[in-house]
Amino acid sequence: MVAGALAAMLGNWIIATPREVVDVPAIQDGLRSGPELAVSVDMVQLDDEGLSKVTRDDHRPDARLTALMAEPGAATATGFDQALREVGAVNLETLTLRTVFTSRRNQQINIIGIEPEIVARTAPWSGTLFSAPPQAGSPTMNMMFDMDRVRPQARDAVYDDASATIKPGKPFFAQRTITLRDGKQQVVLVRAHTERHYVSFRLRVTYMLGDDPKTLTVDDDGRPFELTASSDDASGTGSQYRRVFELQSDFSLCQTLPPTAACPNTAVEQGQTTAGTGAR
Repeated sequence: MVAGALAAMLGNWIIATPREVVDVPAIQDGLRSGPELAVSVDMVQLDDEGLSKVTRDDHRPDARLTALMAEPGAATATGFDQALREVGAVNLETLTLRTVFTSRRNQQINIIGIEPEIVARTAPWSGTLFSAPPQAGSPTMNMMFDMDRVRPQARDAVYDDASATIKPGKPFFAQRTITLRDGKQQVVLVRAHTERHYVSFRLRVTYMLGDDPKTLTVDDDGRPFELTASSDDASGTGSQYRRVFELQSDFSLCQTLPPTAACPNTAVEQGQTTAGTGAR
């Protein structure tokens, strides 16, 4: 009752007061609850980055995961990616995030910066490699971070024809902002890439609500996002992984390190070491 009466009084006062004097959207926002800027994020796997994942330590799959990997088409099966995440595996070299920003305020919101907050940066993981190399593809990407830089900066994601890979271009926010009006959404595909380290990070979003600068942190349901570079021997003489499962011609995965006699099919990438099975 009191809140309704107050809103009515404010409404009458706003109507009776020249708009040049009163910031109507700001006053209306003062009566709204909940987050000003809503953000949802999903990890997505695109064809050009493959499905390869790595665990920190040697992981011997249990019977359920072993049976799943042995099935033809396992690498493309629904739930396979989640099954690897559940055992602690993280993306190899490349991580793509689909972020959806939604305005919840009358005033216009301008997103003026997105940057990683590094939680940890260490040597690449060398536990168990689940190797599923990338397929051909040139997906549309908005933003990219080179996680090997001391302070990764949001840059345009540019497709390089010569190498057939996505590479960082000019600073993303140098000449643009992401503008949102009440109830409107903006989808941004963000890619993080590393060739040197294991990296965990969160995203810090900086935006303006009216004249007020604001920030919010985006993560994976309270956990940082993670990815790791390849841990293969830089000399190319062999793998540094403790255990390796490689993609077979029927899209199952079979253990090739330590060697086993249980791999009847031919690996997809014949004669190729496990180095660089992520997107480059």
